[in-house]
Amino acid sequence: MNDETNLLSQLTGHWYNFLKKENVKFPTGEIKKNQLMCLLDYYPNAVSQETMDQWIRQRGGRNDRQARHLAWNGWYIQTGNKKSKRMEINPDLANDELRLVSFQIPNPVWQKYHQNQVETELKYPGFGKIIRKYKGRGCFMCGTKTLDLVPYSKLKDDTNEFDIVPLCEECCEWCITNEVVLQISDNLVARPFVSNRKENVERSISAKKAAKTRIFNKEKRSASAKIGAATRWRNSGKAKTACDHTIKVNSVKKKGGPKEGKWSIVIRGPKVSGESRKKTLYCEPSLVHVLDKLSSYLGHYEIVDPETGIPGILPNSESGE
Repeated sequence: MNDETNLLSQLTGHWYNFLKKENVKFPTGEIKKNQLMCLLDYYPNAVSQETMDQWIRQRGGRNDRQARHLAWNGWYIQTGNKKSKRMEINPDLANDELRLVSFQIPNPVWQKYHQNQVETELKYPGFGKIIRKYKGRGCFMCGTKTLDLVPYSKLKDDTNEFDIVPLCEECCEWCITNEVVLQISDNLVARPFVSNRKENVERSISAKKAAKTRIFNKEKRSASAKIGAATRWRNSGKAKTACDHTIKVNSVKKKGGPKEGKWSIVIRGPKVSGESRKKTLYCEPSLVHVLDKLSSYLGHYEIVDPETGIPGILPNSESGE
């Protein structure tokens, strides 16, 4: 193993002779220098995260386990992580391993990306500045955050401050295929803008038809709901009065005691007071006794539902006399 002074000297020499002219960045911080020296010390073999961490700490250095970022400074490093997009993936490496491939050639993935950026900037001046300024936004249409953002220039004339916007390749291809003009909102979202007047009129007519359909369906659902509510009320075994009281008659189920064999009459409504908000009366099991109890408590009343009146809500096993 080489000492740190020798390794740093080798790195500086290789970078100055081969990589500086390719705009590869030489690390200025201690952590990235330590990581690069470790990769050089193991060159051309791979280094795991754990091995690199031990190598650095044994020499009194610090490590953040983020050595992969060296690849995006231009250093030719390979990884075993199949999800990586910023360096070559070597299938012979483990997921947490990195390998310094060359100290004379830049990272091909990094180099191709920057060549494309230079060509794009020549064709669309200011595009790089937009990407840097809104790097957290990603694709202006779908929000995908990717390195491969491409410029799209068919924008509505009065759309915010932009002449071009970054899109992912999929959104850009869709816009080109459909000759879409984009409008940019204040929150940096690009949406298709229909500029053809005839299409606007057609869309307007379609929108009105759609609105009428939605209103019709809503009224239909409302009518069905009312019918359903009425059906549920009829099946509830309750009667309703014109003065907004509800009446339900049940057979007393409790065996033994003074109420055995009687009917209970449960009344709810404006006249009922108390915490329970209901009044329970008891009578002999006959229609005559039920009507007598209701008259005594409510006075004059009129049953509005069901149509059969009180007889329609009496317990099934009994009938009024």
